[in-house]
Amino acid sequence: ALLNVVPPSAGLRVSDVDIPFGVDGRASIHTLELPTEGAQAPPLVLLPGYGTGAALFNQLLRSFSDRPAMRSRRILATDPLGTGFSSRP
Repeated sequence: ALLNVVPPSAGLRVSDVDIPFGVDGRASIHTLELPTEGAQAPPLVLLPGYGTGAALFNQLLRSFSDRPAMRSRRILATDPLGTGFSSRP
């Protein structure tokens, strides 16, 4: 698994969100999140290109955690359906 090769940076939250989708009625979207306390600004969502996954943003998320301006917003990197660790409906 890619996250075994590129483990999430310290402080990142890893989750799989179940959504209603497809023939069996469910799918999951894999997400890395840089959690913040009391985020005021709109969230920033990072979407990888075709053939890559959210793990691509691991180092970028780590650098965001060191910037005060980025601590005011929730930052998510997600694997769209059919890529990375998300479901393949």
